[in-house]
Amino acid sequence: MTLLTYTIFSSVGLKSLSMIFWFKILTSIMAILFHQKYKAKEIFFYMNIGLGKKELLSFSLITDFTLWLFGIIILIKLNI
Repeated sequence: MTLLTYTIFSSVGLKSLSMIFWFKILTSIMAILFHQKYKAKEIFFYMNIGLGKKELLSFSLITDFTLWLFGIIILIKLNI
């Protein structure tokens, strides 16, 4: 999804930033819901070493959004 948003932003420009931002938020929410429904039994390893669901999901979402934001900032600077 990140590469898709980068491609859309590169081709359309700054006017697509609002749409891309909400697309990124919605796809992240859908990924969380998918994970909760279909992959919930696969995180026991992390739970055994002391990490809970909230910590894992929070860390992964913050990391994903930070990297995405960093990429968007680089694209904006390259287009200017």
